[in-house]
Amino acid sequence: MNSRFVIFQFLFLCLFSILCGCGDKADEMEVAQDGGDYFVFGRFAGFCGGESCIEIFKIENNQLFEDTADEYPSSNKLPYPGQYELLASEKYKLVQDLPDAFPDKLMEEINLVLGMPDAYDQGGIYVELKRGDKVMFWVLDGDKHNLPDYVHSWVDLVTEKVDLLQ
Repeated sequence: MNSRFVIFQFLFLCLFSILCGCGDKADEMEVAQDGGDYFVFGRFAGFCGGESCIEIFKIENNQLFEDTADEYPSSNKLPYPGQYELLASEKYKLVQDLPDAFPDKLMEEINLVLGMPDAYDQGGIYVELKRGDKVMFWVLDGDKHNLPDYVHSWVDLVTEKVDLLQ
């Protein structure tokens, strides 16, 4: 067997175990929190250089915030522990439609990880949604071919919006 393939399988299993180690049901992903509703979105890549490797944003109260911590999303730090700074209202206008485009079917997923995010240097998408007293989050593969069809156009939209904000 090809040694690169064996190494890839080992790394994938390690990453998958780390990301999925906390449970596999949507109900177990929910975290009670106080405060208003919000929507967090962004992308990340582990084998990358520079500030643009982790771009996470938060929409709350008709305002857009950018995460300045730039931490790699990790299963032992979910939901994402961002440190957010307010951006100009012009930036918010670029992404204000993103929460409305969110595929509600994603909330039916039993796994918080879809695909193999960043397992082979393809990056990933982080999504966090707070509605009422529930916080839900997902880590999605950066390669939409590893995702259900219903989420493809939305992943494209997230990628487009992050590009606009850079």
